[in-house]
Amino acid sequence: MCRYLIIRLVLFLTLVISPLTTAAIISSFDADTTLTVSADFDITDLATFFDDSALTSAGTGTGSLAGSGDDLFDLLIGDNTLLSAFADGNVIGSPGSVDGYYLSSAEFYFENTGTADFTGSLTFDYALFATIFTASIDEAALAFSSLVIGFERFNNEGDTLTDAILIDQVIEFDSSLNGVGTFSDTITNVATSTFTIGVDESILYYFELDAAGFADTSRVTTVSEPTTLAIFAMAIMCFGIRQYSNNRHSPLPEKTGYTNNYIGT
Repeated sequence: MCRYLIIRLVLFLTLVISPLTTAAIISSFDADTTLTVSADFDITDLATFFDDSALTSAGTGTGSLAGSGDDLFDLLIGDNTLLSAFADGNVIGSPGSVDGYYLSSAEFYFENTGTADFTGSLTFDYALFATIFTASIDEAALAFSSLVIGFERFNNEGDTLTDAILIDQVIEFDSSLNGVGTFSDTITNVATSTFTIGVDESILYYFELDAAGFADTSRVTTVSEPTTLAIFAMAIMCFGIRQYSNNRHSPLPEKTGYTNNYIGT
């Protein structure tokens, strides 16, 4: 008797719980850079810096940034400090875009004020991670993670004796080069740097961390939004209820001699 109502109710539920109504990520990026520093000597006035960051988004794009900031402290033997830079973002529909980066750094200056050569050792425990995802050629994404560690050695007059880049690591993915899909990589390592400076000589160590990326899409979405689907399905159901109600309360037609072919039980 109410088969039309049941059919419309099933249609409504199918539309509402359909996978088409569930938002899915179609473009994303994630970039992380971390560094833990420790030493076998006392470091006075290790300075950490928040250098710059920016996050812009539009449409369905969202993202977040984090990392180490401005500080000044002593790093004593047996202690360690963590430096970091993080950036991530995703897009769940068109139009949508997100673009972000976080830059941080640190440095310390050590001078040999003793009466003999000084030898010191530092340990760097670092990790880099980057990944991108695009669902089709209509999306774009980029992720960039980098770490640079270097030093400069000076004589007692401040002239540079030596300088070198000890660690220069980069992970980068670009969908325009790598293609459609998921691409990711991780670099982890523990490295040691040992130096010797003479009397009245000094050394400067510096650390630079970068995490950046973007995700966007130019695809024109033809699938209805969840709210639109729900309203459309509700309208169908309501129409069915109204039609069923009208049919139920309408008077039966007068018999005009036709044969009733309905076979009941």
